[in-house]
Order: sequence, then structure tokens, then C-alpha cells
Amino acid sequence: MFSKNNEEKKLDWMYKGPTSGIDREDYLLGRSIDKSLEQLNAAEKQAQLPINPPKNHVEHECIPPSIRDFKKMQLGEQVDLAQKLQEDPLFAIRKQEEETRLRLLQNPVQLKKLHINANFTVHVCNLRSNLILSVRLSNRVVKSEMAAEIKPATKSTNDKFCTTKKPALLAKLEGCNDDINAAVLIPGEDGIISVCDDKTVRVWLKRDSGQYWPSICQYMPSGATSMFYTRETKQLFIGQENGTVSEFTLASDFNRMMPVREYLAHQARVTDIHFALNCEWVLSIGRDKVFSYHCTQTGRQIGEHTAEAWCTALQFDSQTKHAFVGDYSGQITMLKLDNNGASIITTLKGHSGSVRTLAWDPEKQMLFSGSFDQSVIVWDIGGQQGTAYELQGHHNKVSALCYLGGSRQLVSAGEDGVIVFWDMTKQRKETPEWVESDTCQLCSRPFFWNIRAMMDQRQLGLRQHHCRHCGKAVCDRCSTARLPIPIMGFEFNVRVCEPCHAVLQDIERPSLATFHDAKHSVVAMNLDETRKRIVTVGQDRLIKIWDISALL
Repeated sequence: MFSKNNEEKKLDWMYKGPTSGIDREDYLLGRSIDKSLEQLNAAEKQAQLPINPPKNHVEHECIPPSIRDFKKMQLGEQVDLAQKLQEDPLFAIRKQEEETRLRLLQNPVQLKKLHINANFTVHVCNLRSNLILSVRLSNRVVKSEMAAEIKPATKSTNDKFCTTKKPALLAKLEGCNDDINAAVLIPGEDGIISVCDDKTVRVWLKRDSGQYWPSICQYMPSGATSMFYTRETKQLFIGQENGTVSEFTLASDFNRMMPVREYLAHQARVTDIHFALNCEWVLSIGRDKVFSYHCTQTGRQIGEHTAEAWCTALQFDSQTKHAFVGDYSGQITMLKLDNNGASIITTLKGHSGSVRTLAWDPEKQMLFSGSFDQSVIVWDIGGQQGTAYELQGHHNKVSALCYLGGSRQLVSAGEDGVIVFWDMTKQRKETPEWVESDTCQLCSRPFFWNIRAMMDQRQLGLRQHHCRHCGKAVCDRCSTARLPIPIMGFEFNVRVCEPCHAVLQDIERPSLATFHDAKHSVVAMNLDETRKRIVTVGQDRLIKIWDISALL
């Protein structure tokens, strides 16, 4: 304690000045310790600012001196208002605008333009006011009609839906946690097999309650992307996301799946599979642009073919051993298969979008292809004449095709949620090739790329169109008519030229297809012709079973 007091005394000189008026606690707490210095600073500030400025005072060089000099204001001297106005920056702008207006009034050409613009503005304002008034009146009329009567809702954009004969919805299957890629009906059974991106293969059987419940839920190593089921041997082939094709055998009661063999066929997603029982070949395509086929007895690969783009659709004629591979570029490659490999026969080109689905008529040797370009093309392979005609009945991508050999009907479905039944017993006409021309073939007016004719005729070029009936190159003025041509596959109104319209309008043109609403966007479809059932898979992850007996 004694040593501590001695140390404090030794440091006292640091806190004592000449007047010894410094408080030690104030110094340690950061307070002011020199009162005389503060008083001196306050006196100097008071001497420099004898006038108290207003609250909104801003010291800046841009403020005119007439309003910055507070001393003159305090002494009561009069301010020169004229000089003060000239110092205002808006004064020069107003003066410049007045000079511009004066020059405009002295120029007769500019006055005429100003007069025209004023008239146009008044006209637009009048139109706008009339439009607002008409909208208000129409709203009042609509409100009064709604108060008096509740009218039914407008019909769908597709007014061709058949109301008398249509598919009957039997059941809806739900419960998948991811996109469903395919579903097939088990022939002769009340059952369905489905594959899904959630790696599951489900076998749905109808219970006594009338509901479908999975009897098998098999998990695959990767997403199940495609499948093929054979009724005779109960063989089930599953394509996977990792490129593997897995072979299973189903039990007779459909409660168990026995693995048989795996085929390392692809390096990417398997998009379609087909099994040829008479040849014992399993054919597959994938996103690695490869078509491959293996022998199911030995498991070895027999042959393969590399396409130019993703392979997206597959069909096989077991009698002639011809395979048809549709790809993402819109081409269909026809291959001849044997035990030594695959050889290219020809390439079918007609679609402007990727080929999504294929169907085959073994009796008439006709191939059907559905594409993202919203069209279906019928290829007459057996005729060997290169005949092909289009079927236009969808407003979105065509994603599924099935052919009914007994009634000779083609069933197509697409992402527009429409199922179309096409009558293939009628004789149809091939669509004509479009003619290319530099001028309209009816009025001889030039198209926009014909610069020389545009200069000679002194007129702007027109856009080229084509008549769907004759294929001539025509302008818009010469092809204003629209009508359906079912015999050529056009079920909706299409563009026709004036001469063709004059011929077709007097001819009876009955529809050769029936349209039905599936209530969901269809991505896959399968049918059982013997039991008159059809199953559709939608983007809403629902599987719907339909009864089509009324349409056959």
C-alpha cells in the first residue's frame, strides 16, 4: 500500500500544469481539461461569424452573391430583383425556348408540319376516347347480361371433338414420384407394366375393389427409360438411364420378376427397345446415337449402326428383318439385319422436327412416323414407289402412335392432349411438292428477294406462300381462302389459292378422322386390340386406361 502511494506521487507531475487546474479524472475519461482554450476558440468563432445564417443556408459557389451576402440583408439594404432573376439558371433556359418558338413561327414549312401533327394527335385522342367509351358501354352490357342470365363457357379451340362415340375412361393410376416414360397393357390380363425415372418398374393388377395396385415394384440401378413385353414368353426388357438393357421373366401370377441377363448396349440413355421372338434378337437405341441388337440366347452383340443424331424411335419388321430407326434430326434410317450385322438400305426424309414415335403395319407394309413438327407421315414401304403423305391433326408435338390392324385405324396422340383415330381404309392423295418461284404464279408480282423485278415493276416484294392443294408459289392476296382437305390429310383449315378454292368449295369433303380429348398431355401410348383397351401416359404423371370399343 505504501509503495503504491509513492508511485502515484511520482506521476503527479504529468497531470499538473502551470496553473494546476487540470482534473485527473476528466483527463482519464477523455473529457475537456483546458477550459481557457475552449473559451478562446469560441470567442474567435463569434468574431468571424457576427451574423447567424438561416437554417436552410448552404455555402456553395453556385449561390448568387445577391442572396449569399447576409451582411447586406442584416443592414437592410435593398436587393436588385432584376439582377437576381438573371442569376436564376432557369432564366437562360426560358429565354432559349422563346427564341426557338419565335424561329418556328417564322418558318412556314415547320408550321405546316406542326399543324399536321396536331391534327393527328387530336384524331388519336378522339379514337382513344371513343374506344374507352365503347369498352365502358360493353362492360355495362356484359354486366347487365350476366345479371340477367348465366351463359355457358366457350368451347375449346378444337371444335372437332366427337361427342357421340368417344373413349370411356376406366381407371387412373397414380403414385409415381417422377416422370413416367412408358406403360404397356398386359395382354389377356387386367394389368399394366410401367417404367419411371424414379428407377422403379411397377406391375399394376386390378383388385376385387376395381382399383389397380402394384403387385411388383422393382428398383433398378438407374432410371427406367423404356421397355418391351412379350406375351408368349413373359419376357420383359427394361432400358435404363445408364445405357444397360436388363432382361427379366415375369411369374405366371405377375407377383415376381426374375432377372435373366443384362446387355451393355449403350453409353447413354436407352430410348426404345424391341424384341423379335422369331429371331431371338433384342434391338435397342440410345442417346449415344447407336442402334444395337443382341442375341438373347448367347448375350453377344450381333451388330450395330451409328446414326447422325440421337436415336429416338424404333420399329422392326420380323418377316423381312428390316429395322427403322428415327433420330433427333428428323430422318428415318432403314436397315437390313442379319446374323453378320446391319446394312443401310435407305434414308427417309420428310419431317422438319425430330421423330418421336414409329408404328408399323405388317400387312400393308406401311410405316407411320410422328414428329415434333406436329405431323404424321405415312410411308408406303411395300409399294416401293417412294409414296408418302401427311396427316395433319395435332396442334402440338406428336408423341405416340399405335396401329389397329383389325379395323385398319391409326391412333395418334400428342402433347396437345388429343387422341386422333385415322381411318386408313380410305384412299388418300399424296401432298404435292412445293414449287419455288421468284414471282407469284397467279398475279406475277415479285417476291421480296427478286430485286430486279421489284425495280422493273417499281413495287415492294411480297412474301412467298404455297397452296396446300396444288403446291404453287403464291402471294398472300392470291391465297386468302382457307378450308380443310381431309383426303390429303389436312383435317384443319389450310391455305389454298383462289383457283383451287373455287374447285374445292363445291366438292364434299367429309372428315376421315375422329378427335377425342385425353385430358392430359400424352407422352406414351399402348393398346390391346383384342380387349379394346388403350393406355395413355401423361406429363402429369398419370396413367389412364380407356375403353375404345365404341370406336372400333
